[in-house]
Amino acid sequence: MTPTHAPTRPGPDAPALRAALDAEWREIDSDTCGRIGYYAETAPSGTPLLLVHSLNAAPSAMEMRPLFDHYRGKRPVVALDQPGFGRSERGERPDTPELLARAVEEVAAAAFDAAPDVIALSLGAEIAARAMLTRPEAWKSLAMISPTGFALRQPPGDLVADGVEWALGGRLVRDRLFRALTRPGTVRFFLARNCVDAPDPDLVDYAVETARQPGAAFGPIRFLSGRLFTREARTRLYDRLSVPILVLFDEDPNVGFETLERWIARRATRRAERIAPSKGLPHWERLAPCVEALERFWTETDGGD
Repeated sequence: MTPTHAPTRPGPDAPALRAALDAEWREIDSDTCGRIGYYAETAPSGTPLLLVHSLNAAPSAMEMRPLFDHYRGKRPVVALDQPGFGRSERGERPDTPELLARAVEEVAAAAFDAAPDVIALSLGAEIAARAMLTRPEAWKSLAMISPTGFALRQPPGDLVADGVEWALGGRLVRDRLFRALTRPGTVRFFLARNCVDAPDPDLVDYAVETARQPGAAFGPIRFLSGRLFTREARTRLYDRLSVPILVLFDEDPNVGFETLERWIARRATRRAERIAPSKGLPHWERLAPCVEALERFWTETDGGD
């Protein structure tokens, strides 16, 4: 079988995207997802750790760099670039939550011999949860940083997504809008909304670089349309998980947590810790308390080493 989309590759004069992390880069060819790449340091012993980035206009494994750098050398750790983002294959394919979840499954299967702990950021938490529902026994725990799915307001349905994708389907309109959204000043503005202090320059620069790759607009258009969100994610995804779950959160300009407290209280294997002061990227600005919360969670639930 071959992927059911046309991949977009750099032309002869287009520079290859530099590595987001200082680690070995591996690739797998997926019948479903195309070429998926991930950064790996798997030599250490211990419970494996899989890092799943968010989905937005220009995401990549760079978003998970503080956690990757902290845990490298301590345990096997992998951070993937989702299909359509980072250094993974781009293409005008029908990206869906199911396809992205499949990529998470395939990377975990390729990289690890044991069930991993998972840390997922924002909308990446919905994708990770969907992946974990397919084979519950293949996963050990899930930590979600500022996850979507706990707001009272629901994402738009398919009719709205269809309309947005139709309006942005023309190449001229799509490329102009995407270029405007990913200008350095615009990227810095949106990242600043997710930080208490100024966003890390490396995070800004890499987001701009990855957005300049051929085919970079296709995945983000699906995000902007709302297609990559799951309506009622709390009940359709998170409620069905049997693994221990930790939520790290505080304030987030893009994500609501109105139903989180009541959801946590319903099951003993769920817990939440507020990392304050922080916004949507606490692991970038307050790494130490994030790590302390993670280690406490894994120890108390018999998760990672």
